[in-house]
Amino acid sequence: MTKLWTLMTTVAVLGLCQPASAETIPAAGQTITTADARFAAPADWTLERADKIVRLIAPEGDLRMTLVDVGPAKDAAAAVAAAHALAEPGFARKLRLSTPMPAREGWDEIVNFDYETSPNEKRSIVATPYRAGASWLVLLGDGGWATFNKRSGAINTFFDSIRPAKYVKESFAGRVPHKLDPARIALIREFVADGMRQLGIPGAGVAFIQDGRIVDEGGIGVRELGKPEKVDANTRFMIASNTKGMTTLLLAKLVDQGKLRWDQPVADAYPAFRLGSDDVTKAIRIRHLVCACTGMPRQDLEWIMTGDLKTPASRVFDIMKTMQPTSKFGEVYQYSNILAAAAGMSPRISPIPRWKWVPATIARCGR
Repeated sequence: MTKLWTLMTTVAVLGLCQPASAETIPAAGQTITTADARFAAPADWTLERADKIVRLIAPEGDLRMTLVDVGPAKDAAAAVAAAHALAEPGFARKLRLSTPMPAREGWDEIVNFDYETSPNEKRSIVATPYRAGASWLVLLGDGGWATFNKRSGAINTFFDSIRPAKYVKESFAGRVPHKLDPARIALIREFVADGMRQLGIPGAGVAFIQDGRIVDEGGIGVRELGKPEKVDANTRFMIASNTKGMTTLLLAKLVDQGKLRWDQPVADAYPAFRLGSDDVTKAIRIRHLVCACTGMPRQDLEWIMTGDLKTPASRVFDIMKTMQPTSKFGEVYQYSNILAAAAGMSPRISPIPRWKWVPATIARCGR
């Protein structure tokens, strides 16, 4: 979820003031190059080009992402102002928040600008200026929340692909890694601690693995700001969607044991499984619970905002009964916490209690 909300503050839609040529991106997608950048264009989106401007339009038509080659500018704010002047003269939205982001993938500076919208608009309007050397590229965005959610997979791919035009990714092929001796471990720990100080992170757990075994583990910092308890090797953290990989592993183990089949209808394994759409309920198989390809939306805010440690896992099935698809089965990648959570109910098929079965199974897989 975090990644989606971050993304909703990093993309936007704007009109072009110059005549533009338009084309539909082929199903396989393609790499697009501008004067200052290159990126992977999402398949089946519309691409429009004009002088210094490239605009991508989602198939729904209400979400657009516009890249503007600004060139030299005084700072990030000046670059965004120049981009608006080129792509949308008269832009007058009030800035709500600007957030510096870590430099990455060849960019020396990245800043997120988030603009005010009313709740009734149900849209996000943002700008993200990127600087490489003295030159700025600005990503402008404006789109409906529903389409942001539906197209999150394509948007993530696009967003993560934006690079300076001349950027060459560093290769580690043929390099021999250093051994993790005490001096190097101390150096890495200090690197992590420095990053934590810059980002205001109170504590972190760390582990160093070499040649298939843990050579050092422990913690850095404290568990909570203002309190003395330090992070150690046994401090528990919320690991969020990392559990999806574990869930998929556990499903695979049950398949290996003959207790499930990947092509088995979910309703056969979970009699309580029902979606708001009878057609999707009948079509969905065990493998689809973790594929994010069923056409079902996230629809997880109720679960996230109202649930706590005392909320029964069966609550997931209650929410699923109200879910309706927002795209065709297999049409797009749509992140789904609810369906992945339903997949996590699979260990109840085993006679071993889930809280014992999960760590024991993962431990066996690691041998």
